[in-house]
Amino acid sequence: MESRIHREVYVRFGGERLETYHSNMTRRWALILLVVDIKSDALLNLDGCLRQPDNKLVLI
Repeated sequence: MESRIHREVYVRFGGERLETYHSNMTRRWALILLVVDIKSDALLNLDGCLRQPDNKLVLI
């Protein structure tokens, strides 16, 4: 199987049908708590990533 990132989309191709079938994907649910900095209007995730208003991520 091969995988690539094409523009902003992660693409997988090749492999068996059962291997790439959507229902076989692992479902992961995560609770993300955000802290809003009112002065800069930025969101801070608890994993240490700062999301700027233009949706760029900055690692702290």
